[in-house]
Amino acid sequence: MYRISGNGLSKPSYLMGSIHLQDARLFNFQDSMYAGIDRCEVFAIEVHPDSTVQRVMEKSLKDNKRRLLKQQLSEREIAQLKKMDKDLENDLIENLTLPELIELKRTRFANRNGVDKMPVFMDIFLYGLAMEKGKALTGLEQPEDQLGLFDSIWVDTNPVDLIKSWGKNYKSFTSLVDYYLKSDLQAVSKMVSLMPEKTEELMLTRRNKVMLNSMVQIMQEKSLFSVVGAAHLPGGNGLLQMLRQKGYEVTPIIGGPRTHARQYKRSAAPAIFSSKEEWHKVKSEEDGFAFEMPGKPVENEVELTGNKLY
Repeated sequence: MYRISGNGLSKPSYLMGSIHLQDARLFNFQDSMYAGIDRCEVFAIEVHPDSTVQRVMEKSLKDNKRRLLKQQLSEREIAQLKKMDKDLENDLIENLTLPELIELKRTRFANRNGVDKMPVFMDIFLYGLAMEKGKALTGLEQPEDQLGLFDSIWVDTNPVDLIKSWGKNYKSFTSLVDYYLKSDLQAVSKMVSLMPEKTEELMLTRRNKVMLNSMVQIMQEKSLFSVVGAAHLPGGNGLLQMLRQKGYEVTPIIGGPRTHARQYKRSAAPAIFSSKEEWHKVKSEEDGFAFEMPGKPVENEVELTGNKLY
């Protein structure tokens, strides 16, 4: 975790690196992190989860440009993929796009047997904690930017070659967890430097510039606690260096006592259920139902069905 000060800020802000996993070992947070969230007025993760869910729904319901694996590969090649990775042999992977297949594997890695898991991954846990504390919540990026990004990265990738490399990628991801637990940012930086130049530009550098601009805009008005993937922090194009180039003092907060998320004493009444929150009523005279939601629902029409999905 890093403290951001100077350059005209009236209050310090904070930046923390995360790993998007549920591995319980990652949730042994510094007490200074909990205090940092308490001090700040705004809490941000990479993208706002509500907006992301909405964009994913829109994409899955309305996107006619999805390039499915069965449109790229023959039945024989699909069978070869399943033979190469037994984890996929019972899945209808032919109806997935390549980014969707990668996300399926990432999710299964996160939920693999033998790992003590938390109910949600780290960023969402902290987002919920900030919500309970009544913080203003936001995302540093737009969801559509991330969704389009992954399509761009994998557009020229051969699925067979990708699956052949998964053993190596699995070891790299495991190493990243180990480096994170040791707070070894130099090792994380070395891993980032091994990325292909195009991948690093799309996955990190370009996104870092967007997140930096969002952070600066918010910090000019209010104190901010930001949580982003740890790979976004180090290097010449990382957020730490970019903030320093903007004139901010960026100071690591090292050591100190820790409290695991399971032992942290949380608010008795989460803010989402507070009377201060504006609940929205959803009512259909035609279908004869009405209910309230702790947030404004977004309506999507499901094509060819005549139905609407909220």
